[in-house]
Amino acid sequence: MRMKIGIAFGLVLFAVIVFIIPFSFEPPGDTRLVADRTKKTYIAPPCFDEASPTNNLAEVDWTWVKESGYKPESSCTSEKLMTAKETLGEKFTQLLGLSKDPWAW
Repeated sequence: MRMKIGIAFGLVLFAVIVFIIPFSFEPPGDTRLVADRTKKTYIAPPCFDEASPTNNLAEVDWTWVKESGYKPESSCTSEKLMTAKETLGEKFTQLLGLSKDPWAW
């Protein structure tokens, strides 16, 4: 009887951790961005149409941007790259390809 209660409690605790409690996730290091080398700024692809970049552009990743010291081109870019609050269940469905990652553009 005690073992069944312990197993039930463990399953409930597991479900709460996986499906209810949100965790913070940062963009993966390989998230694609556009760097404006003249202005020393970066642009998230969904924000490119409203940006005003120069012709000196390069495709870079999030790891490069963090190391370079470049600044976001606009508040749109800053918002797109904010830390996301997701449950482990949501993250698992993204890893399985059942839902989109917030930074999959």
